[in-house]
Parts: sequence; structure tokens; C-alpha cells
Amino acid sequence: MSSFPSASENSTGSTLKGEQVPSPSLATIPYELLEEIASYLLPKDLYAPPIRADQRTLDKLSRTCKRLKYVFQPHVFEKLVVRNDKKALALYAVLNGDNGYTPRPLSPDADPLARKLSALRHVWPIPDVVPASEDKAYLRHAVKVLIVHSPGLIDLRFLLQMMPRLKHLHIWHKGDHPLLDQHARVLRKWHNLEYFFYARGPDLTRMNGRLPFPRAVANMSRLRHVELREIKIGTNPWIFTEDVGVGVDPTREDQKTLGDVWKYVWYRPQLLFKEPPSSPWLPTTLDFLHLSRIEFLAPEVPMSAAVAEILKKRRARKDSLEEGAIRPAEVPEGENAGWPVDFHPFSRLVLCSHRTLRTLFFTNVNVPHDVVMYALRIVGPRLTTLRVRGYSGSVVEVIACCPRLQILGIDGHDMSEQEAIDMLNNDLHPHFYKLDHLNLFSPWNFERFAQWIGDDSSSVNMGLLPSLRTITLVCHHEPVEAAVSRTILEAARNRNNMKKEDEAVTVLLGPGFLEEEEENF
Repeated sequence: MSSFPSASENSTGSTLKGEQVPSPSLATIPYELLEEIASYLLPKDLYAPPIRADQRTLDKLSRTCKRLKYVFQPHVFEKLVVRNDKKALALYAVLNGDNGYTPRPLSPDADPLARKLSALRHVWPIPDVVPASEDKAYLRHAVKVLIVHSPGLIDLRFLLQMMPRLKHLHIWHKGDHPLLDQHARVLRKWHNLEYFFYARGPDLTRMNGRLPFPRAVANMSRLRHVELREIKIGTNPWIFTEDVGVGVDPTREDQKTLGDVWKYVWYRPQLLFKEPPSSPWLPTTLDFLHLSRIEFLAPEVPMSAAVAEILKKRRARKDSLEEGAIRPAEVPEGENAGWPVDFHPFSRLVLCSHRTLRTLFFTNVNVPHDVVMYALRIVGPRLTTLRVRGYSGSVVEVIACCPRLQILGIDGHDMSEQEAIDMLNNDLHPHFYKLDHLNLFSPWNFERFAQWIGDDSSSVNMGLLPSLRTITLVCHHEPVEAAVSRTILEAARNRNNMKKEDEAVTVLLGPGFLEEEEENF
């Protein structure tokens, strides 16, 4: 086809009637199409890590012209990964518009002491800052995900204040400085946060009197997903003011009545600078909770006779509870009897969202079995996904609390080979009529699994697990030999060949299985 203008057009692109037709260029591409191009270069899952090659492509597009800068540059900043102090400082300078700090002005109702402290040189009572430049607001509002590795000297309090619409905060913490406790006041302001991941932090038991985790997540009213890994929390009770009958602004008389226990009660911080009201409660809207390698150490707070009497009186009034409310645990009797099981941090974490929690993972958590059972009897009937690994208590009793599970993950920790097989045959089908996916983790005897999947008398072949469609095997210890992998796949293939199509069970070999060009069946 000729590239010359048609008879109705002149060489400049205008029509004979004088109408101007824009020449094709980057400046004339519709905004919707540019956004479509950007979405193509972004992971579909907001929480998936950014792909460097796609990030570089977006960055190059944002440097093409001013129009594309405002379209593509926010997507470059949507997901940020910070690995060192240099990157953190550079990122702060870009979002702030300057590498300095602009303190937030005092509020009109600030008390005299706050004003006096603020007037001193080199004194900064509260590290609240405001952005230095409004020109970078479009970038600050673009940040949705922040992933921080090894925060050493990084002071995230300043960086976080440059991300007002942050939804996902992921912290891999190395070092001894009390980051979570230090950042609690700033974190409480992030009402939009939906995903909070915190791992490998310092020993939180040293700060039990300040309850650093509850204080940090208070006010996160939209929080849906929490993962805590490899940290020490301690079993000092998490006591809220309502538990012991005092207000969020307790009096000296309240403190005297509670004695030493008062040091561990969650109360409203008495701050020089005014801030929005803070809720003393954990999040109530969690859908997903993952606790892995959490050390719940021995408690240090003794139950006094005075506090025990307060608890008994307050709990006696709760015999007629509202529909759906949690019935408080009994107060133990006798000297040194300890605290009720619902004060344990594990109970608090699991039950704070007992109406909304649907997925619960706990791996290698040293929690007493009675505490776990108390929490699971309440939250278990609503769970659809449960993973229990490295648990020393009765796994059978735990899963019996969860009749609506669709996905279950277990291992053979503290079980003999026969006990693990007996659990599959005898202890799953009485409880699960909706179980669709079973995950088996090491330690497990996977050779015995091959025998089980092919055994006509096993629960999976007797029709006792009618909804089960997928079994995934995962080995995190020594690799499983290729010969065992072949045996498992052949047993699954033979089993499915003898069953109807709608009764087939897919066996997937996950990490840790050596295969010789074998496919999953």
C-alpha cells in the first residue's frame, strides 16, 4: 500500500476540510492503553516480588517524556525493596524531595513541656516529619509494597512517613536494636496496612512490659495477613485494660490495686504530642495468620491474689455473653496456678480475629497443648486451611476441631510410621467432608505413603475422603531418592487407572524429591 497521502489529505495530515488529525506519537497514545502496558509489566499478585527486568523497562519508559513519566514512574515505585542503608537514604531523598528532615509543626493544643522540649537544639522528642516537596506526592502515594532486608542502621520511621498509602510491609530483621518497639508509634498510624510480615527480630521478651507487637499493630483496622517468623515473644500474659477493669487512662489507685502486674497492662501511652486515639486491641479482621519458629518462653509475671480475684469477678459477669462472643477461660486455682490460657500470646494472636480467620499455619511453636486446644475449639469451626508442623501435642485432637477444612498440611513429627498411617486412615475422614487438598511434609515415611495410596483398605480408596483430589508431598530434610519418587508416582497412576475419573487423586511431588524425567500423576 502506498505511503503517500490520500486524495482527501494533504501532506501535513490535515483533511481538505481543514480538520487536524494528530500525527501518531507517544504523546497521542490513550492513557488507558499506557496503563494497560504498565499492568502487563507488573505481577498480577500485588504481594509478589518485583521482577527486575520489568522494573528496568518501566523505568526506561518513564524517562521517555514528561507524560510517560507521570504514567510509568509511579509503577516503578509501587513495590520497593530496601537491602541496605544507602538504598534507604536514596529512596527517602527521592520520595521526600530532599535528604533532610522537616519536623511536623506542633499542634495548637500541645502542652507547655512539649513546646519547651521542641525549642531545644538537637532535641527531637517525637520523630514526626512532613514531606519537603509536594512535587513528589504522586510517587509517595504510589508506594504499596515495602520489603526491607536486614535493617541495621536504617531508621524506618522516617521512610515509612513517606509512604502514606502503604499496604504491604515485609521486614526481615537482623540485629539487636528494638525495631518493632521503637517503631510502634509510627506503625500504629498505618491504618491502610493489609499485610504485615516480620521475621528474625531481637528478643521481644526483653520488652514484655511494653507489649511491642500489640502496640505496633493497634489501629491497623484493615490488616488481613500477618506472618511472624523466628522471633522470641515470651509467654508473659498480654493483659488489656478491660481484662482487669481499668480504663485506657488508669489512675494511681488502679496501679496500686494491680501491683507489679500493672507493668504488663496495655494502656494508652501518655505522650507529649497528641495523636489520634489508639485502640488497645489486636487486629479483628485477619484472614491469614502464620506463626513459624516462635519461641514462647516461660512467663515472668506472677498472678497475684488481688488480680486473680478481679478476674474471677469480671468473668462471672460474662455468663450471659453476646452471640458469637468468646467465653473467657477459667481462672486457675491455687498458689502459683498461673494465668488463664486466654491470656497466652498464642491465644491472643489466634483469637483476636476469631470471626474472620480462615487460614492458620503454625510451625515449631512451643505452646502448651491446652492453650492450643482452647484457641482451636473457638476458631477451628470457621477455618478452611490449616497447617500444623513440628507440633509436640496431639495433631489428631487439633484437626478434630476443624470440620470445614478444605486444605490441610501436617507432618509426622513425634509420630511413628504406623501412627502416621493410622492417622490418615482413621482420624481424617470422621471430621472432613470438604477436604480437597492434603499436604504431607517431612518428617514422613514416603515409602509407606506409596503403599498407603495403593492399599485397597486405605481411607483414600475406601471412599472415606470423597472430596480429596490432590495430595502434595514436600521434603525439607534429606532429598528423597528418585527410586522412591518413581514408586509413589507409579502407585498413584495404578490407583487412578482403577478408579472412575471423578475419583482420581493427583499426587504432586514438591521440593526435596529427586525425579528422573518423571511427570506428576
